[in-house]
Amino acid sequence: MGLPDRGVVVTAIEEGAVARRLSIPRPGDVIEAVNGRPVREVGEVVALLQASPGRTQFRINRAGQRQECLFEAPRRFACVAG
Repeated sequence: MGLPDRGVVVTAIEEGAVARRLSIPRPGDVIEAVNGRPVREVGEVVALLQASPGRTQFRINRAGQRQECLFEAPRRFACVAG
């Protein structure tokens, strides 16, 4: 698999992480944007997540299929094809 033109490739999900239970994102997915802001490095993803505790929007590319996902802690989660 080649590197994407934009975004951050998910290589692993930490044990016990909410993302692991939800299966979004999965290893191999590309996170293209967080809260509407394009990302190119892991540090950008982390900073944007820390800046918006409790509500996060992701644009994920899974094998060429884009999804817009919203997670609102602790219970609301939804994705739609983009």
